[in-house]
Amino acid sequence: MTKLAGGSGSAVGKYLKDTLRLREGLERIAFILFIFSITCHITSCMWYLVANLEASPNSWPQRYSMQDYSETEVKKTCHFNLIISYILYAFISL
Repeated sequence: MTKLAGGSGSAVGKYLKDTLRLREGLERIAFILFIFSITCHITSCMWYLVANLEASPNSWPQRYSMQDYSETEVKKTCHFNLIISYILYAFISL
């Protein structure tokens, strides 16, 4: 796990540790935030892809009248809604 997290066994981990002079706690927090953002990005891209493939009048872009929006605005909406959902789930599960 430490190699995956950029621990002492990883060349990237050593480089980041030497360059940024991060302590272990900060290194772990940075890794968790990185994984969180990658997970949000991949999930929201899949969410957008499913909405495009579905193309029914009941999909979320049509339901919220977003068919006139640009592709970038719809993708930003995906990312924003997913991050808010993750944060709400985290607070609810406390």
